[in-house]
This record gives sequence, structure tokens and C-alpha cells, in this order.
Amino acid sequence: MGRINVAAYDAAFFVVGPAEAHNVTPAARAVLEFALDALEDANVPLSKIKGTDTAVFVAQSAEFGYADLLSAEKGFKAYDWYYGTGLADSAMSGRLS
Repeated sequence: MGRINVAAYDAAFFVVGPAEAHNVTPAARAVLEFALDALEDANVPLSKIKGTDTAVFVAQSAEFGYADLLSAEKGFKAYDWYYGTGLADSAMSGRLS
């Protein structure tokens, strides 16, 4: 497995709109990329699991610092519609599924 460039992930491929993509944490970006890599390594095409009842479990510890970076970059404008869903660890499994 190689390195993942979380700054250059393909948000459109993961159906994350441009406005929301900026708020998605580096850990969430890595989860998406790792899951895709795992499926590719196992020769499981996305079309085979799409729409199925495949379970998704994500374990992650708290990620500190990304919210501070967003706040430093945008000030109060960082708090937009997607701020919470982009930073919430609990949203990762739903985003992946």
C-alpha cells in the first residue's frame, strides 16, 4: 500500500460536493481511500456491493486540529452547512456506506 495524498482526494468520485469537501477531515478522506484500496486489492468491484446490505464499521479516535485550521482559515465563515458533517467522526461510516 502506498501513501495517500489526503489533500488531493477525488471528492466527486466519493459523491462529496465541493462545498462539503473542504470540511471533510483528513482522517475521513483516508478512510474513503483505504476502503476503496481494500476493495480493489480484493478484486471486489463497487458494482457488486452497491445497493447491498453490506455493513460498514469505522473505528477512529478523536481528531484534533482540523477544526482549528478551518477556523484560522475562514474565521466565523468556517461554520457553514457542512461544518458539522465534515468534522463529525460519527459521519464516517455513513459517508463510506
